[in-house]
Amino acid sequence: MSLEKKLSQAVYRRDDWKCRSCSNRNGLDPHHVIFQSAGGPDTLNNLLALCRRCHDAIHRGDLVLEVLRVLENDLEVRFWKRALWEMYKAAQEQDVREPLLPEGSQDIDQW
Repeated sequence: MSLEKKLSQAVYRRDDWKCRSCSNRNGLDPHHVIFQSAGGPDTLNNLLALCRRCHDAIHRGDLVLEVLRVLENDLEVRFWKRALWEMYKAAQEQDVREPLLPEGSQDIDQW
């Protein structure tokens, strides 16, 4: 077994032999969170098991992977459909400092 094959098997075992996005157990691929083309390492904390459909969707840009936390041998991630990701990011960028008080109210105690 080559190192690459051993690493792939370790990723699948860690991810319980299912896609981290949709839980499909068929056609799994190891996915580099930081793409190999961008210098992403072949390490457990840069690899996830993804089914072919989800893997392709990430590379097409239809599915967005958000890294929440990097662990020693794993990652906490969240997956977003592109449209929902864009709405989420837009909401984060909006100025939320505007008070949500009724017009003319100066203090929440007036409610």
